[in-house]
Formats: sequence, C-alpha cells, structure tokens
Amino acid sequence: MRSHISELEEKLFPYEFPEKINKYSNSKDFESIYKFLEELSAKEDQNYFKAAIRAGLGMKIDTNGIFPLHKACEKGNFGLVKSLLQCGCPPFYVNNNGDSGLVFASANGHLDIVKYLISYGVNKDIKNKQGISPINCASAYGQFEVVKYLHSIGANIESQDNNGSTPIILASAHGHLEIVKYLISIGANKETKDNFGCTPIISASARGHSKIVEFLVSSGANIEERSNLGDTPLLLSSFKGHLEVVRILISNGSNKDVQDNSGCTPLYLAASSGHFEIVEFLCLHGANTDIKNNSNLTPLSIALNHGHTQIVNYLNQHH
Repeated sequence: MRSHISELEEKLFPYEFPEKINKYSNSKDFESIYKFLEELSAKEDQNYFKAAIRAGLGMKIDTNGIFPLHKACEKGNFGLVKSLLQCGCPPFYVNNNGDSGLVFASANGHLDIVKYLISYGVNKDIKNKQGISPINCASAYGQFEVVKYLHSIGANIESQDNNGSTPIILASAHGHLEIVKYLISIGANKETKDNFGCTPIISASARGHSKIVEFLVSSGANIEERSNLGDTPLLLSSFKGHLEVVRILISNGSNKDVQDNSGCTPLYLAASSGHFEIVEFLCLHGANTDIKNNSNLTPLSIALNHGHTQIVNYLNQHH
C-alpha cells in the first residue's frame, strides 16, 4: 500500500497524498473526508481514489450514520457515486434512520443516481425506519421524473409508511399536482386512508392546496369523507383558513353544516380560528349560525371567547 501510494504521489501529490490518507484514516471529521473523496473522484486518475477507499475512507460515517455514498446521493454527485460503488462500497448500507442511498437520491430528484443504484441491485421498495420507500419520498418531495421511473420498474404505488400514507396522500399533502394527476392516471386509489383516516382530498384541503382539491373533486373523490376525528375536507379547510378550498368544496355541494366528532361545524371552526372571510363566505351561502357543538357553544360564543371582534360583530348582525 505504501509503495503503491508513493508511486502515485509523483504524479499529483508529490508530498501530500500519503499524509492526507493517514490523516483522514484517523479522523472523525466527516465533512472534510467527504470533500477529500469528492476531490479525488474528480481526478482523471482513479488510482488515488481507489487507494483512499482501500484505506477505509469510503466507510467513514457521521453522527447520523451517513456514509459518503449517502451524501453523494443526496447532493447529486453522480461521479462520486460511481467511483464509490465501482471501488466496492456497499450500495445497500443505511444510516441510523434506515435511509439508503436510493431514498436520498429519490428525495432530491437525482434520477441518474436512482437508475444507477437500481442497476446495482438496490431494492426499489426499500423502506427506512418510518416505513418510507423511495416512491413515497419522491412523491412527498415533488420529484416527478423519479416517481415515473420507479413506477416503470414496478415500484408499489400503494406503498404505505408507518403513518399509513401512500404516494398519492403524500403528494396531495405537499401540493404536488403533477404527481397527483400521474398517480391517478396509473390507478392509484384516490380514496385511500392513512392511519388518521385522512384521504388525499382531506390532506390537500387541510394544507390549502386548492388546485389538487379541484382536480380530485373532478376525478370523483368523496368530498364528504371523514377522518378518524370526523373531519371532512370542508371542516379542515375552514379551520385552517383556506378560503379558495372552501369555495371549491361549497360550489361542489359540500355540506356546509357538517359536524365533526365534537359537534363543530365549518362556521364554528372558522369563527374559533378568526378566519373572517370564511365566516362571511359560509354565512352568505346559508350556513346555520345557531348550531351548537358538544360543549353547547355556538360560532358566536366561541368567537366572543377568543376575542375575534370582527367576527362577533358580523355574526350578531346575521344572527
């Protein structure tokens, strides 16, 4: 090893290369080690990189159990990924959270790396400790091309994480319309529920993703579906203050006086949260201002309790 390095050092690192290898072999400074590997990988002569890998630098980890391969997958350094794998670094290793290089590449949209890892035999449906698979990750982060590719090689489009979320639930919750449309087009279940009883349209409504709500409504999604707490899309969008979603749901016939498990209506939730425009909109569309929840509170009384003066005045005028 020593004589091999000495031979190489005459070309690029006349004096420094063996010293750097020794330094990083005994170092816990992961960032510096990674940067060193990046620099070596970029050199035309890969003998230097091979020497570094033989010295164990490819197996160094940070405090989260992240290997150089993981970081290269995350950053999209395809050249370094290739160098690491070609020099024998395991493609299957995971960090402390169970994340593989494939999950990092999928989350960050590095399709070339995703394909390369798959060619090395990495399981396309591998999950981390949260049950998140590459296609779940790509859907949540809006990586459309990765989602399409993973589906093309047979990845499970109904893969559930530990919360029961599937790719379409994750894409809906995070506002990725293009992915939602694609998943629906290839047969994803638009009524699937996570462990909390939330469907894609419930998830999109709660986050205010009006374009996704509009698309799911047009695709026949159930706008009166309830979560485990009895929340419908209208209840959640009213509570969160998403007026455009409320408009879409009301215009498509959503029950404006629906009550959750606590007896709260959309108007009550909007009033309690101080969303005046939604209170006004619901009242103009005939919402009942007198419905009490299980605690015997009306929209007016809860608005008064929370000090929402504008809403109190409005409800007094429209009582």
